[in-house]
Amino acid sequence: MELEMYEKYSNIVNILLVTAFYASLFPLGLLISAVGLSLVFWIEKYLFTHRYRKPPRIGPSLNSAMMVYFKCIPFLMASGNLIFHILNYD
Repeated sequence: MELEMYEKYSNIVNILLVTAFYASLFPLGLLISAVGLSLVFWIEKYLFTHRYRKPPRIGPSLNSAMMVYFKCIPFLMASGNLIFHILNYD
């Protein structure tokens, strides 16, 4: 099996961004997301230690690109809270 880091990063960022945006509308989603991310961690750990081949060399550019998205999470969570708070009171 081939180790596709960009795919794994995009899946995790997608989970975090969607969870952050809908956190005020569906608070249980935070718990579901945490359980899902921990399952992803353990599954990927098993695959990494037992199934994957040696990954190709990637530079730090992928990590720094993903950190830009991680920095957007608090803003996205705040904007989701604001949007759903306004929609709830109208």
